[in-house]
Amino acid sequence: MNNRDKGLVLVLVGCMFLMLSFILPISKIPTILWSMIIGISIISNIVGTGLLFRFLNEKAS
Repeated sequence: MNNRDKGLVLVLVGCMFLMLSFILPISKIPTILWSMIIGISIISNIVGTGLLFRFLNEKAS
């Protein structure tokens, strides 16, 4: 897998966890689990975006 594919997968996983955090009611799940879902979403979106930028930088030069 190249940087484009890895970046797209990580961004999609991050969006999935973000949507999951909106759907799950915070009162029904423990706060630590909800914060882990948010953390996974943030980290995977940042790493995925970095990989996509790296791919674009390689294509530009």
